Amino acid sequence: MVSTAKTETPTAPSLATAIHDPEGAYRNEFAVAMPELRALFSFVACHITDESLGVRRDTLTALQVPFASAPANQDHIGNHRYRSLSLCPTDRPCLYSDPDHILRWFRDAPRELGTIVANTQYDCLIVGRTPAEFARTPQRLQQPERLVNSIFQVSTGIDADLMMACRRLSPDTLQLILKASREQTLGNDVEWPMLCHLAGLTVGGTSADGLRYETVETWLQDQTDQLDLDVDAWLTRIHFLNQHIAALQRLRKKPV
Repeated sequence: MVSTAKTETPTAPSLATAIHDPEGAYRNEFAVAMPELRALFSFVACHITDESLGVRRDTLTALQVPFASAPANQDHIGNHRYRSLSLCPTDRPCLYSDPDHILRWFRDAPRELGTIVANTQYDCLIVGRTPAEFARTPQRLQQPERLVNSIFQVSTGIDADLMMACRRLSPDTLQLILKASREQTLGNDVEWPMLCHLAGLTVGGTSADGLRYETVETWLQDQTDQLDLDVDAWLTRIHFLNQHIAALQRLRKKPV
């Protein structure tokens, strides 16, 4: 689609992320990356779960990172993401990314990350995996995610990798989401861009070589992902799929 996004003032974006770190996996990665992340982003805000052992309240306080917190709940992840956005200034763009994704991306492809951060083509830029990387994603994710992406594309005409949960938001988009978002669940992957689409803001997708899915075990412990053999892992992903479908159904019936 042709972009008609408004011209933004040249203010470095904020970074928002929602952290659940019960294994204590992110503490060193987060602390090491923070000085350089602050060079790229004008503001950093987090939501953390009470169960997080790595990135904790004292960690964020020492790093002077504003944060909100709540008990872990896999059905409130959308709310946790929203609360991280709500801490950010609304006069500048914002990049939302889950923490493991942004930490790997920053480590492996910092120039690419900088290019995406500076991309003002769309009000809501959905950043996803390359087709080759998506094809390497475990099947328990890949199969449900294909359905979500396809239904979203049929609904909007926009081809994007939605469930990587990475968005660059213009100030107008950030303000709209903070005003209109109601999705508590992971279905916010589709709610946020759908809200923008329905409101007449520009939405588009792009891919990034530095984005990929990994579990904590495959990323930091060099283990092989074998959860495609776990029925419960599949059922969890189907549960998330249903949350996305419910969010799409709700928004298709109720204009912004």
